[in-house]
Amino acid sequence: MTRIIFVDDETRVLQSLARMMRHMRDKWQMEFVDSGEKALALFEHQYYDAIVTDMRMPFMNGSELLDLVCMRYPETLRVILSGQSERDAILRSLDCTHRYHSKPCEADSIVAMLTDAFNTLFSGNSTLRSKLTGLRELPYRADVGAQIKALSRTKSDSLAELTNLVSHDVALTIRILHLANSSFISAPGEVPDISSAVMLLGQDGIAEVNDIVHARNVSNFGCSSDVDTFANDLGEHSYRVACAAARIAKVEKCTTAEIAEIFTAGILHDAGKLALLACMETSYRELLAQCIHDQTDAEQMEQMIYGFDHAEAGRYVLSLLGISKSVVDAATLHHRPSKHSSTVFSAAAAVHFADALFRGNERTQSNSGTQFIDMEYLHHIGCADRTESWQYEALRGIYE
Repeated sequence: MTRIIFVDDETRVLQSLARMMRHMRDKWQMEFVDSGEKALALFEHQYYDAIVTDMRMPFMNGSELLDLVCMRYPETLRVILSGQSERDAILRSLDCTHRYHSKPCEADSIVAMLTDAFNTLFSGNSTLRSKLTGLRELPYRADVGAQIKALSRTKSDSLAELTNLVSHDVALTIRILHLANSSFISAPGEVPDISSAVMLLGQDGIAEVNDIVHARNVSNFGCSSDVDTFANDLGEHSYRVACAAARIAKVEKCTTAEIAEIFTAGILHDAGKLALLACMETSYRELLAQCIHDQTDAEQMEQMIYGFDHAEAGRYVLSLLGISKSVVDAATLHHRPSKHSSTVFSAAAAVHFADALFRGNERTQSNSGTQFIDMEYLHHIGCADRTESWQYEALRGIYE
């Protein structure tokens, strides 16, 4: 049975939560306590799959509690149930919180949010859960962060320029989508693309997130040149794939909203590589070096060594943070597009094709990546005869 702790210092709120969750007692074992100290005491005697806590509490607030839970019990799902007035505290808790939910709220909304998160938590193998659930931050690009700071100092109101900068950094894109898709900002799942997320948070909000992510990265990764180089290279590759996928979507006459979603999926398609670097830095760098030496695909060696590949890691992390399922599907099926449910052109097809093009030499207009295109899948969705125009538009847009 799934075990959950609910924490709130107000007795009235705890009693209300207990009444609201009563119908879930046959599926969930639930404890209701009025302090972080009591919650930690429960952990000492039994493992819990999730903790749901209020933010503003005396002695130990919700952020401090989840910080300790993350350190001591990293496989536990961590959720903040907060009021709308606690923006600063919410931002400070970004690295130790998987989901945010606003209160007051209905029982159905809490159950739906937790059920969705549990579907991810219990979906992967035990190694994937143990390695990635406690992940606090992903390596981000210091150069992009500096440009965002410079832009904020100019008081420019160009959200398009800001979105373009953010889109060059996979980690920052994830963190902004994480916050934008929380019910603290909006209803979960209603902000699938990075352009909408940037517009929702605004320049000041993006600047705050940027500062927090930068501080966390310095704390977690120091000044490692290897990590910086990896994040920079991955950011540039992901941006190229995103732009190419968006151009393919235009060829297919997708709507503006669909193109924005496909662009976002392109940015996120290799997020799992950042996750693996963050939690297994030395061994993952050695794995990638071995792949280059042996001229083998990274996903094959990842499966052999870890039991899962970077696409599965990306799906786990992005889903746990509540990012739109349609974007996650398109982003993480780029090596296995045939697993996508669509039988016509979709975001998954665009991201797969764009990524395949750039798996060769990204510094030239080489076609070496075409060997990775799943032509059987493209025949299945009726797009095999359009690959020449897709390739032309994708590469023209990148290299012109």
